[in-house]
Amino acid sequence: MIWLYRTLLLLVSPLVDVSIFIRLLRGKEDWSRMNERLGRPKLPRPPGKLIWMHGASVGELQSLLPLLDHLLAARDDLHILVTTGTRTSAALAEKRLPERAFHQYVPLDYLFSVAMFVDYWQPDVSIFVESEFWPELLTRAPNPILLNARMSDRSYRRYRWVRWWIQPLLSRFLACLTQSDEDTRRLRDLGATNVVTNGNIKYDAAPLPADAALLEQLRTIIDKRPVLVAASTHHNEEELLAHVHTALAEQVPNLLTLIAPRHPHRGAQITDALRAQGHAVRRRALQELPDAATSFYVADTIGEMGLWYRLADAVVIGGSFIPHGGQNPIEGLKLGAVPLCGPHMENFREMTALLTSTGALIQVADTTALQAVLLPLLTDADARDAARQKGAAALANLAGATPRAAQVILAALQGGPA
Repeated sequence: MIWLYRTLLLLVSPLVDVSIFIRLLRGKEDWSRMNERLGRPKLPRPPGKLIWMHGASVGELQSLLPLLDHLLAARDDLHILVTTGTRTSAALAEKRLPERAFHQYVPLDYLFSVAMFVDYWQPDVSIFVESEFWPELLTRAPNPILLNARMSDRSYRRYRWVRWWIQPLLSRFLACLTQSDEDTRRLRDLGATNVVTNGNIKYDAAPLPADAALLEQLRTIIDKRPVLVAASTHHNEEELLAHVHTALAEQVPNLLTLIAPRHPHRGAQITDALRAQGHAVRRRALQELPDAATSFYVADTIGEMGLWYRLADAVVIGGSFIPHGGQNPIEGLKLGAVPLCGPHMENFREMTALLTSTGALIQVADTTALQAVLLPLLTDADARDAARQKGAAALANLAGATPRAAQVILAALQGGPA
């Protein structure tokens, strides 16, 4: 199977190279660290035990932070290499990784780059987060464990057609720790062994940090204005939310809508579009602060979501009002924000079902329904407090996956059964 994959990848490598070049031109790849993508290390390998953890992007990285603390506290001789594939996650890693943990870009899934990467770092245990099934990486990774595993409806349907291809990859894992019983069933059906329902480590994530001085400054500026935060929005969602803001502003005087795009480089584009509609807009990336006339504040920076959630009366989850699959609603809940989402939460199916069943997350069918639900949350403190209490209770009941995962990883590190 791996030789077939390598042959096919070799045939399409010119297209992959063009794609990488386009990403470089668009600023989605880091010119100064492209050697890491080719498997060439930028940092020396530390002595002692080394765990390699790989997650796709920002969400996976943030979910790993409490686990890193558990593992590093358990062993003084341990270092942790974290790899991701996006510039935003690399910037976040620079700010948030603890001592004895460090970041590198994941190598491209070519034989030569992966071989160079693994031969240099020689990790004792390899952790893959959620659904990162890169054939070359998995084939060469020492003692791999699948952490916080999930299998979306779309992926499951696709993999069932190529079970002969996915089964050898899944069988390499020492353990597969899944988010839900349904994920466990699907992975077993595809050929994974030693699969255990562990729960979702994202429920254990620490609250996002915030600059205390800036938070106080913003609270003073905003004063008693109702604040709606649109978190991790994607292309076309800002236009939808602009219509929601306009409709709500007729009944919610002085409403401030804060937009934090999933990809901060879109900040200028979003600002221009909103101004073209006649809105007063300011941008965080330009070091601007909202004033009394500001209708929209574009929070186009990295690593400041903790600020925006703390200011929110209600939070709209991005990626859920277009067919994208949604974004993580837990981060806002951790800080007492009341999250609302649209119909497209396929990437967080189990989490959405659990949170909506307890009232901790409010799901609506469209932006018209969103307006109706937002109105009391933005104008009635009692309604907000009741929603926040439901969120806190749900999080308390769902915690615990991180320490359980840490035990499995430490056992594998010591050479015992995972």
